[in-house]
Amino acid sequence: MNARVPRAAACRGCLILAAAALVAFALAGHVLDLAAFRLRWLTLFALLAIVLALSQRRFGWRAAVGGVVGAAIVLLTTNQLLGFVAGRVLFIGGSGLAPPLGPGFAGGLCCLGLALLVDAVLPPRLGRRAVIGILAAVAICLGAIGSLVGATPSEMAASGWSQLVRMRPASGIVLILVGIAMMACLRSALPPIRDLGRSLHEEPEDGAGLAASVAVLVVVLGATALAWRIATDADRANQDAAIERSVERVGGNLSLRLREYADLLNGARGLFAASSEVSRAEWRRFATAVDFERRYAGIRAFGFVKRVVDRATAGLTDPDGRPLAIWPEGERDQYFAVAFTLPDDPLNRRVLGFDLGSVPERRPALEAARDEDTVRLTPRVDLIQEDDPARRPGFVMVMPVYLGEAAPADPAQRAERLAGFVYGVFSAADLIGGVRDGEAPMNLRLYDGEEPTPASLVYETAPFTPAGTVKQVAIRMGGRHWTLEGQPSAAPAGAGVDRGDRDRVLLVGVLTAIVLFAITWLLAGNRARALAMARTMTEEWRRSERALKAVTDTAKDGIVTTDAQARILYMNPAAERGFRAPPGSLIGSSALELFAERERPLYARALRRGLHPMEPGLGDHPVEVAARRHDGSEYPAEVTFSRWHSDEDVFITAIIRDISRRRLAEQELERRTQELQRSNAELEQFAYVASHDLQEPLRMVASYVQLLARRYRDQLDADADEFIGYAVDGATRMQRLIQDLLAYARIGRSGKEPVGTDAAQAARQAISQLTDVVREAGARIDVDLACRVVVVPTQLVQLFQNLIGNAVKFRGAATPSITIDARREDAMWHFRVADNGIGIEPQHRERVFAIFQRLHTRREYPGTGIGLAICRKIVEGHGGTIWVESEPGHGAVFHFTLPGESDHV
Repeated sequence: MNARVPRAAACRGCLILAAAALVAFALAGHVLDLAAFRLRWLTLFALLAIVLALSQRRFGWRAAVGGVVGAAIVLLTTNQLLGFVAGRVLFIGGSGLAPPLGPGFAGGLCCLGLALLVDAVLPPRLGRRAVIGILAAVAICLGAIGSLVGATPSEMAASGWSQLVRMRPASGIVLILVGIAMMACLRSALPPIRDLGRSLHEEPEDGAGLAASVAVLVVVLGATALAWRIATDADRANQDAAIERSVERVGGNLSLRLREYADLLNGARGLFAASSEVSRAEWRRFATAVDFERRYAGIRAFGFVKRVVDRATAGLTDPDGRPLAIWPEGERDQYFAVAFTLPDDPLNRRVLGFDLGSVPERRPALEAARDEDTVRLTPRVDLIQEDDPARRPGFVMVMPVYLGEAAPADPAQRAERLAGFVYGVFSAADLIGGVRDGEAPMNLRLYDGEEPTPASLVYETAPFTPAGTVKQVAIRMGGRHWTLEGQPSAAPAGAGVDRGDRDRVLLVGVLTAIVLFAITWLLAGNRARALAMARTMTEEWRRSERALKAVTDTAKDGIVTTDAQARILYMNPAAERGFRAPPGSLIGSSALELFAERERPLYARALRRGLHPMEPGLGDHPVEVAARRHDGSEYPAEVTFSRWHSDEDVFITAIIRDISRRRLAEQELERRTQELQRSNAELEQFAYVASHDLQEPLRMVASYVQLLARRYRDQLDADADEFIGYAVDGATRMQRLIQDLLAYARIGRSGKEPVGTDAAQAARQAISQLTDVVREAGARIDVDLACRVVVVPTQLVQLFQNLIGNAVKFRGAATPSITIDARREDAMWHFRVADNGIGIEPQHRERVFAIFQRLHTRREYPGTGIGLAICRKIVEGHGGTIWVESEPGHGAVFHFTLPGESDHV
């Protein structure tokens, strides 16, 4: 990783230097007025800002600077793009500092500005890296495609959306280099503004991924450029062929149209051959009969030129019958004056009387038509009938006519007997416009000559592009040699692959390049993240391995790991100390040697069964075994086995704990427990026997003392009576104490098993046994019990009887009120016996449950103080607990829990 970072930094540095060099060349172009390196000021400032923003990558505030620069570039280029859509610059530009940019270059700069802005504001988790890469790729694509289109002749590329991305190759190179530099510098997520102090990147870098992504982009763009170039060349070839065919068709149509005009003149010649004199009216009838204006569209004038030898006797008149003079003035050997013409409009009347032979360029055509008795075309003429300069260039077609007879065979006789010429006048614009309908849009030029020269140019539909393709066709008609040239116009319709197909090739190629780049870019990012994750996981694994080794090495218990063949693979220092083996001496040996001979079958059985499943007791709970030390001595150990897998291998780890001290402690505890049980049994037996055996002597003493009191009362002195009373009272109290002690000792020795008992019935039975006491105190007892508990029934009755008796005994001035209820708490029933008696001091709440403990004198409240002790022994003997809540003067609430019957809720 450390070796990869400097290479990435060097790559970024080289790209930044290249972009900076471009900016420097652009500045030099402005300073030295070098057009090859000159860039628009807006472009220059934007690129300079981008280079500065990228060069500050190591500083924490670079993201903020880049965001400001990106926002400014986005605003400026968006203004340019919106201005292009609106047809004018909206806010900034048009002249001065910020002349309008081309839409393709403005779009590329906008993408680069957006990449800087995204880098500053978009969190990495939202795909910042992918967005930056795609924006930079779009800028690169625009630069590459724009340069390609810009290097192509405009007549081949200036169509469709390819014209939108057209730019100078220098501008395209700028976009490409800056886009690659931006990928290299921004592909790692930089700390956001709120975490400027962080030193670690949020996303990993991958130089190979960047190279692969750029390589995919370059390959796809190269393939797109090649396909576009092939399509362009094919389109150019198809266009050349189509234009050539179109020019040939136009030339053929032009020749056909001229022959039609010649046929019209030949028909008019027949009219003169059939008549001794053709009048204006006959001429009009002839033109109407042949449907001249509809069938021969394009002829500007159709008429007759009369041969006049003496201009004084010409006899020419206009359509209104007024005499016409031959013009222009001047003496000539003969005149060829326009006698009448159709259509009869003011423009055509201008030429009436005009001598066609007065123009030296036209005279040879007239003489050639006369001498050869055929149709002839004049050189280019400026039509007198046209006021529009664009429609004035044209030609005149003439054919000789002879009155009343066929044309003589001898040229001299033809010249002698010539009556004149029928003629047709047509504008070159009308002629060309009438024969190009339905052909491909193209520019046409007509030359009057075999070699196209500026001097021989007759007419052109639009100026030709100097570098454009030009096709020619030769036309021979009426003794003239014409040359027709054609060139594709701005939007020709090609055959095969048209311009729309080429645009689609570019569009699909660019989209494919961006999609493949995005996929490669994302995969490269995933690869980088995977490598970083792998490095992190490896480091974590090594750290956890070190931590685990530290844990196992410092563990107090021995840890031994073996394979499925019981070979020891690992043994921690505690195990080596426990087995008294030198470090590493037992690695590779059999784990069976760690156990005494009698214990080895347990481990061997588990291995023979393939550990599927492990021998019962080998993984569920620790087992105690006799371990064998390296010197042959044995010691008790507690072993916990666990099985685990790695790939397809099975391993067993044993945690071995030396329990020698625990075994000694357990033996000592067992000994003392047995002694305590024996002592308790003896004490319990003594208490039972003592209380039972003392009953009879105490009863005898009490009986005789009571007998003395009855017989000798008032016979002895007062002291004797008092002493006898003390003796009777002491014997009676001793008898009660012994009875209570016997009752306490009998609890748990009855031999009866706990059974399901109705708690309400037990409470009612206890109340019935206290009927006299309850009636005497006027006590009110409420029982709300609907439960069954697992107890010895007689003991539950005694429990209620003791608690109710105490509640009645320790009553206050108010009438006793006792409430008995219970609620379910999981598997136990929680009972409450509440009264309104005198209450208990907080410090005596535990004391009242001790045996023979009293809080009052016998004169205040009689009793031995063993009742609550019996209650505690009964409750705890059934697995419950008992406690009291009380405040002096506010009664007491005795709580106790007993196990509930499982099938009764």
